[in-house]
Amino acid sequence: MAYRPIEPNAEFNQDEFKNARKNVLGLEGSLENLVQDPFNPQVRAGLGGLIYDSPEHFAGIAPDTVRGLAGPIAKEGRSKLEEYALNHSEEIYAGIDSGMYLPLLMKLNLPEERNGDEVLDTDYNKFVKAVKKVKKLQKAVSEGDKDEIVKAVGEILNYDGWKSGIAYAAGDSSYLNSLARDSSGLIEGEMNKLLINEAGDGIDNEKVQTFFRKSYDLARVNEDKKYFSEIANIAYQQQAA
Repeated sequence: MAYRPIEPNAEFNQDEFKNARKNVLGLEGSLENLVQDPFNPQVRAGLGGLIYDSPEHFAGIAPDTVRGLAGPIAKEGRSKLEEYALNHSEEIYAGIDSGMYLPLLMKLNLPEERNGDEVLDTDYNKFVKAVKKVKKLQKAVSEGDKDEIVKAVGEILNYDGWKSGIAYAAGDSSYLNSLARDSSGLIEGEMNKLLINEAGDGIDNEKVQTFFRKSYDLARVNEDKKYFSEIANIAYQQQAA
């Protein structure tokens, strides 16, 4: 078999990391395409070429059998890539441009800062909570899910005076959209307050870096492979550019 997943405990090598990520993306993408178009010969040829260096390897084989053979290989590749990213988190961190810190904070599933089961009352955790609310609202709006929009807005406008308005919004799309925009602006304003510089005229890059580093260190302690999988994805995209 031509395909070999990256070894998690191997020394960090940027080119090998880039290539491993490319291969995992290729395998996962081909498997998704196989679900959409089970008998597409090009998809089969792509999988055969990636795994066995033989485009003809899966020719004439039933789609379920192809998925049964290729699926575990792709899963192993992703698992080992995530573990490699966790093991080499410092090397990957060093390669992330500081301009990516804030976009990553907005995209990642950020871990909370805790003392046992207690979620600490820190600016970092306030930021994490705000980001989760923004992402929940954005997801609901993008999917056009009125019930989820109402729930997300309710979490942001969490006081009795808004209850009747939120309930009314469920039956009025125009009002609901307006309420969603206002709610988004409100919670984004709360986020910005946590990041603003002392002069009050812009984002404090040191605060952004502190929050990003905090999330990074917490993810390492938690051995949060999902977090580092996403970091690996961003890092790969940067390095491939």
